[in-house]
Amino acid sequence: MEKLNLVQGSEAWLQYRATKLNASDAPAMMDQSKYKSRNELLREHATGIAQEFDAQTQKIFDNGHRFEALARSRAEEIIGEDLAPLVGFEGDLSASFDGITFMEDVIFEHKTLNDEIRQAQSVNDLHLQYHIQMEQQLLVSGAEKCLFHATKWSDDNTLLEEVYFWYEPNLELRAQIVAGWKQFKKDLESYVFIEIVEPPKAEEIRDLPAVTIQVKGELTLSNLNDVTPLFDKFLAEAKTTLITDNDFAIAEAESKIARETAKKCRLTAKAVVDQISTVSEAVKTLELYADKFDKLALLQEKAVKEQKETRKTIAKLERESTYAAFISDLEKTIAPIRLMLAQQDKPDFVSAMKNQRNLNSLYNKLDSELARAKIAATTQVNDIQEKLSWCKESSAGYGFLFNDLQQIIYKQKDDFKLLITSRIEQHKKNELEKLELQRLQIEAEAKRKAEAEQAKKLEAEREKVRAEEQAKITEQQRLDKLELEATRAKQAQEQAAIDAQQKAKAEAEALRKTADHIEQGAQYADRSEDRNAELAGAAKLRKQADDIELSFKDDSKEIEPTLIKPIKSNPNQSVRNRIISAIAFEFNCSNDDALQIILNEFEIEIEELAA
Repeated sequence: MEKLNLVQGSEAWLQYRATKLNASDAPAMMDQSKYKSRNELLREHATGIAQEFDAQTQKIFDNGHRFEALARSRAEEIIGEDLAPLVGFEGDLSASFDGITFMEDVIFEHKTLNDEIRQAQSVNDLHLQYHIQMEQQLLVSGAEKCLFHATKWSDDNTLLEEVYFWYEPNLELRAQIVAGWKQFKKDLESYVFIEIVEPPKAEEIRDLPAVTIQVKGELTLSNLNDVTPLFDKFLAEAKTTLITDNDFAIAEAESKIARETAKKCRLTAKAVVDQISTVSEAVKTLELYADKFDKLALLQEKAVKEQKETRKTIAKLERESTYAAFISDLEKTIAPIRLMLAQQDKPDFVSAMKNQRNLNSLYNKLDSELARAKIAATTQVNDIQEKLSWCKESSAGYGFLFNDLQQIIYKQKDDFKLLITSRIEQHKKNELEKLELQRLQIEAEAKRKAEAEQAKKLEAEREKVRAEEQAKITEQQRLDKLELEATRAKQAQEQAAIDAQQKAKAEAEALRKTADHIEQGAQYADRSEDRNAELAGAAKLRKQADDIELSFKDDSKEIEPTLIKPIKSNPNQSVRNRIISAIAFEFNCSNDDALQIILNEFEIEIEELAA
């Protein structure tokens, strides 16, 4: 806070106040002052012409300053510290303190005690205008609390009565004050002075004379001839076409006089009738003018009413148009966000116009309501702009997550930031999980491919081993087959040799048996010549038998049959392959043919079992 050495109430102090936004004016700025309207404060700042006070009002102010000076020592007792008056400011905001402590942590605000303050039970019962003033004082000073002290003193400076409360900062109200002054400065820049003519008082409109008539069988006293010209002149000059504010005010006053005059005319006419038995010309004249005045009053009242409604309607429409343009300009600053305002933040011009008796108060209420709505809208827009600015920095690159920004932008600031942050963190988490899943999938695919490749290699190696073994088996089978064929060929040869040898033996044996028969028969021959011849024939047969046997005596050993060698079994072969190999060897066929033989055999057995 900047401090100034100014005496409150001095000319220098008044000149200084004209350049600042003062705490004592803050209630009027927010249209909460009982003593000054917002429009009046605007006019003072725009024109530099301060409000003038009459002697009676000035005396009240003087007493207030006297009470304040007297109460300061009492306030020091309550606070427990010394107080000194001070003028200070923070930027455009200013405050004149009735008292402030040395450490500037407590301030003192004095008011003259009145019935309203007297009835307050707590600081919350005080009128809002006091809260607003003290809140700006706390804002400017940075103090922690304010002693609100209201006193009343006698003429001899004796304390008669006092009420005091402690007021502490209200940050929500403080924000409203700051926003209110911002709007006030904007309104001040565009301020256009509008002279509002106060309606003339009824007594300023010329009054019409009363009709006086006395009768006693005949007219004894009458001023009709004197007043009717005045009546005619009044009727002729009465305002029925209303253009200016003055016309409007005069017509309203004249209509009241016309109504009253018509009433008086009828009362006088009745009095005349009561005095005579027949209606005279005077009565007719009075009734005629009574009708004229009634018609004039009706015409003027209607015109006044229409003019009032027209002025109200125009004033309302103008401010509605101003508000709409203001909102349109605000929305451009937060596009593409649409400004959504609560119903209580929108202007209620209809309620503001109620019970306003003159244009001055009407315009002030409408302008104050407009300013209130502008402040509410500006506060909302400032909040949105702050959120958008934060969001732009904090969620760059993640805008696609906030397609519902129009809705969530109106959340409380902390909730909004939490939602934005949470969505981004959740998205990052989801992305990391997705990347992790992709990594795992890639690793799994790579592992699957590696395993498949390894399996393929192993299978190729197994196939190679199987092929090599099959080749060995096939080669072995081929060799076994060749060996078998050779063995069988040898066996056939050996068998043939055996058969030939046995045949030769049989032939030799047959020859010997024949020789034996011949020799036995030769013993019975009659002649020796015959006997010798038969013996010689037998000897020849024996020799042939010996020759046959001699033909096989070149071999030193007896022929032994060649045996078929058993199938060489590979211990590394499976039982299945060994069976197939055995069948192939037995039937002298390939392994595939041997397998088909087995399958055919088993199929026959299955069919037989099924049958």
